[in-house]
Amino acid sequence: MRALLPATALALLLGTVAAAPVAAASGPCRVLGLAGLDRALPSCGLEAAARLSIAAGQRALADDDLAGALARFREATAHAPARSDAHILRGAVAETLGELDEAYAAYEAAVRLDPSPAHHVVLGALADRLGHVDPALRAL
Repeated sequence: MRALLPATALALLLGTVAAAPVAAASGPCRVLGLAGLDRALPSCGLEAAARLSIAAGQRALADDDLAGALARFREATAHAPARSDAHILRGAVAETLGELDEAYAAYEAAVRLDPSPAHHVVLGALADRLGHVDPALRAL
């Protein structure tokens, strides 16, 4: 049976991350990648590792392996902590598995990196669920 992600996180994933499963490299990493030199900058290698981890996590989700998906998304956020999509994915799976403190921290990180309305809604919904009234009101 397919595991159900929290509704707000699922809507966000279907609207953003699922539409573009693995973001391509950008900036200097993209230019270096075109020349086959992207591993020359350590940050480019970490970005590539994050993309691979996200792709592996999405495959694990497709196989209903939530624990495996969470492990891959944790790797992605460790490799590239500035990727809000990796934090949202980690948060959604952590929330589904009942790891609510981790989910909350992941959503907070995503909001700090990309304060989009969708990220605020996911954070606010979990804050409300946890009974954190002030953070929920700020997020929503």
